[in-house]
Amino acid sequence: IKDRATAFTRWSAALSVQNRSILYSCDTDELILNENNLEFPFQWAPDYCNMARISWDIYDKWESTLSMLDRAANIYYASR
Repeated sequence: IKDRATAFTRWSAALSVQNRSILYSCDTDELILNENNLEFPFQWAPDYCNMARISWDIYDKWESTLSMLDRAANIYYASR
């Protein structure tokens, strides 16, 4: 599967027919590779997933936290 919409739609459909609650978290290479976070997961993720990553893992170093804040700076308007 080469495109996000097809892959996430198939996974979402498969998970939704299970007889239990499942948290579906989307994570794409585009999110990880696009350091300025122009992927805008809040625009597409609700159609497929319960949550989506916005960047890499945060490590227990101050520099890691600051880096995450820089990456997340462009999503402040997601709640509008």
